[in-house]
Amino acid sequence: MIKDLLLPLVSYPKATPGSPIRAAAELAALYGAHLETVIAQIDVGAPLYFEGAEIGVFMEQANAASRKQAADLAQAVKSAAEDRGIDYDIRVDKAPLLEAAGRLVEQARLTSLSIVPVRPDHDDDRELAEWLIFQSGRPVLIAPCGPRKVEHAKLDRIAIAWDGSKQAVRAIADAMSLLQRAAAVRIFTVEKDKAFESFRTGVDLARHLARYGIDAEIDSIEKAAQQTIGDAFKSYVSKHNIDLLVMGAYGHSRLREFVLGGATRGVLSDPPCWTLLAHG
Repeated sequence: MIKDLLLPLVSYPKATPGSPIRAAAELAALYGAHLETVIAQIDVGAPLYFEGAEIGVFMEQANAASRKQAADLAQAVKSAAEDRGIDYDIRVDKAPLLEAAGRLVEQARLTSLSIVPVRPDHDDDRELAEWLIFQSGRPVLIAPCGPRKVEHAKLDRIAIAWDGSKQAVRAIADAMSLLQRAAAVRIFTVEKDKAFESFRTGVDLARHLARYGIDAEIDSIEKAAQQTIGDAFKSYVSKHNIDLLVMGAYGHSRLREFVLGGATRGVLSDPPCWTLLAHG
């Protein structure tokens, strides 16, 4: 059951756009949930490529822009929330992005669901989403802000990427209240891909979901030879006009680098639709 939503927004260098703010407020209204917004007002330090007096000028201008954009974001949240009559709070956290992300993880652990706006190939958005997915222990709902940007909290058609893993199971459990409200649910598996082969089939999952009043269709898709697993997901979402993709998130540490699974990386780089990710 969804009782509260965490909406992290970023002020700099480009502020989070308005469409996911309105969609998050709409989702909170649908579920009667509290909307907790944290605006990361990025504290801009001196970049390595600036020298001398130019550093002070750059930092003053950058931090003034960050403050202004944070204030604009706060007003956008206030307007969206009050237009829909929902309970909300807004907090501004002035800090470098990684420091703000650490505090957001702590807050996400006490929130039903985090909504993270992600722009295509926007590193800061993706890194913030990764922090919350892999560190909070809570599900994360990705709101795309690119060509497929979300304008509404329409989650009528839901697809589940099923491979029988604990990550997928966790995502389904976290999405259960969304699945029960959906008009149509589809389960799909990817053939001949080791990362998505499973002894437990989509039929088994459909039988389980039916006990919760969820009637699901089952598909099996093939990934083309030159196609990435992420692209296969995107093709499926487009073909079936999916509003929400539910999937497990995969990642592991390798030396000092955090390595994402192929499907997770593809979705976070360019989200095809609303996407709920969970890491069991």
